Amino acid sequence: MTAEPEILKLCQEAAQALPTFFTDWQTPAVFLQLGPGFQLTGLFDDTPQQCPLSRLPGLPSHPTPDGIHPELLFGHCCGQPFLAL
Repeated sequence: MTAEPEILKLCQEAAQALPTFFTDWQTPAVFLQLGPGFQLTGLFDDTPQQCPLSRLPGLPSHPTPDGIHPELLFGHCCGQPFLAL
């Protein structure tokens, strides 16, 4: 098996797993990748639910080179389902 089909398989497994990590999961209208130090104040309508990225299939449990443990955040922004990394 080449790397591309394996990556595709892991992405599909991760997408299928997302509803199990967030209690009020809805397909997001928006996905946003945030940079380091981004302030979330005011971005979400309420406190977002969090899931460590390491819980997704194929992702490592160790931190990034800068010592951060990335998390997925799910909530609503202006009433729309919103997923952020």
